[in-house]
Amino acid sequence: MTTDPQFRTHRAFMELFDKSFDNRLSFEIKKVDNARLIEAVGRMNLSFLLQFTEENYRLKSPVTELALLKMLHDGFYSGDFPKKAIIGILSSGKLQNNPNTEIAVLAKNVKNKLDFMLPGSQAPVICLESTDGKKICTDRNNDKFKYFVFADTEMGVCREQLKYLSKIEEKFSEHLEIYVILRKTDLIEMKMFLNGQNIPGTHLVDENGEYIERYRIKSFPVCVLLNENHEVVFSPAKAPLDGFEQQFGKYLQRELFEKQRNQGR
Repeated sequence: MTTDPQFRTHRAFMELFDKSFDNRLSFEIKKVDNARLIEAVGRMNLSFLLQFTEENYRLKSPVTELALLKMLHDGFYSGDFPKKAIIGILSSGKLQNNPNTEIAVLAKNVKNKLDFMLPGSQAPVICLESTDGKKICTDRNNDKFKYFVFADTEMGVCREQLKYLSKIEEKFSEHLEIYVILRKTDLIEMKMFLNGQNIPGTHLVDENGEYIERYRIKSFPVCVLLNENHEVVFSPAKAPLDGFEQQFGKYLQRELFEKQRNQGR
């Protein structure tokens, strides 16, 4: 494969490149002599991975780094590797501060894409006006889990999901607070629906779509569960009608058991 950097700006080259290295990391570990490669990923051994990529595919820098970034990206979604290990490799100064500007920028972009809203990561705090005109921030209460439901009340599917929140509230109110983040539509009709159906939780209106964009919401409804410290537990979480009750119930049971066990020590 060519190592001339100028080819990376050509669409045909990049299409061929993507096909050539599509899911290659997962492919390589299925070979008989894969133990060292699996160990290298787990131990975040970037030097070994760069050497492996260079020798195995007969590449030279910066195409070696470009190929490895593609392989790590696909490996993250494959389920074959620890996600934290791949994020750790991408965080390496050898990639993030690579002397080749294109590689450094790409490494940052890939890392930012992959570690966004990972379990344990800090979720963006949402500060918006409620349907009653009060400004509210989602980090105001650190005693409960937070269930975000991004919704559009003009959509029938969202209305049905929001109606079921009363069941969620009834069952988990001691441990969970609900935030409904709404795409801006007709405010009067929105309030008539929310009040008429007694939709529980704090209703926030995303006037300019700022947080819908920051949370990368592409469709509605989308749900997220955070812990008391505003850290991601499930992203996405299940929607109210699609099993959130069971998902959160099992998780909460484990958390309360663990907390009780730690207190008893």
